[in-house]
Amino acid sequence: MDLGENLLFFFSALGAFNSFLLGGYLFFFGKEKPLFQYLLASLLLLLSIRAGVSCVYFFGEIPKGLVKLGMAANLLLGLVTYFLVRFQLSKSDRKKRYLQRSLVVQVFLLIGSLIVLAIAFDFWVWDFNIRYTLHTFLTIYLVAAGVQFFYYKRQNSVEGAGLWEAFGGRDLEVFIIYLGVVSICFGFAVSLFISYILGPLLFSFFFYAFTMLVFRRRKQQSKDKSYRTKLDQAEVNVVVEKLQDLMEQEKIFKDPTLTMERVCKRLGVSRHFLSQMLNDNMKLSYSELVSYYRIEEACQMLLNHTHYNLEAIAYEVGFNSKSSFYTAFKKLKGITPSQYRSKKKHSNPVS
Repeated sequence: MDLGENLLFFFSALGAFNSFLLGGYLFFFGKEKPLFQYLLASLLLLLSIRAGVSCVYFFGEIPKGLVKLGMAANLLLGLVTYFLVRFQLSKSDRKKRYLQRSLVVQVFLLIGSLIVLAIAFDFWVWDFNIRYTLHTFLTIYLVAAGVQFFYYKRQNSVEGAGLWEAFGGRDLEVFIIYLGVVSICFGFAVSLFISYILGPLLFSFFFYAFTMLVFRRRKQQSKDKSYRTKLDQAEVNVVVEKLQDLMEQEKIFKDPTLTMERVCKRLGVSRHFLSQMLNDNMKLSYSELVSYYRIEEACQMLLNHTHYNLEAIAYEVGFNSKSSFYTAFKKLKGITPSQYRSKKKHSNPVS
């Protein structure tokens, strides 16, 4: 290999090695050990194994057992990515307990299948026949994880809120992880036709980029936390009053294109100030605040404008779709809009 190839190999192998160390640390020595942390650690370990095998394959000769190990890691990679996404996006404890049981069952089934394949078939059969089946399962898991993000965004994001406000920092981080895994797996696929170092190279790039992103975010959170005591309460009271006036008198929440930036401009404060003020004084995020006012307005319309259908009410109060209106309403009130209208109608009959 020439100097350029040596540098590419070194960068790729270093990323795989550091990922293996970080995954091992999270798995065995992390302070908190929820399922999410175990899944993230497993993802890092599997990626490091897959990238490491590709680095060895870059030299040309590779033991048959390592090829099987790389393919097994590829299959389990899809499973772990899918459950990492599902676990993060599932907010109820009941769903998380169901996911834990489902994960255990699927892990045992997949590992059992891999053991049978490893014993029953030799290297060449694995390489040219079973490999494509394993890649198909990987693709199915990754597509299923992407579908989960699509529906989560559709049902939970509030119009006018950015990704960070709509989903929260951890959700966005997991989305970036998902995009990284998809890109890395794509790199492994096309590396067969370009260079086998492409997959590990992409992995190392995403590993270091994501590590820097998380580090910067944690550092900013630390700065924000130290800044919390600096908000002047008198100024907060004035801004809260202005905000209530915008929402209750002007009803700016009815604008489906309302953004946090526009609200900040009307209030004359920064995004950080508004975010901290909402968290400290109202215990709400920006998206939750907008959703609250839209649902409260919808409740009034459900009772006072019985000739309006539910879709018309949804658009009137600022939602861009009937489905997002239903989801936000049930999340806040515990029942659907139609159930709310029916319940209030029967509890307050017209004499």
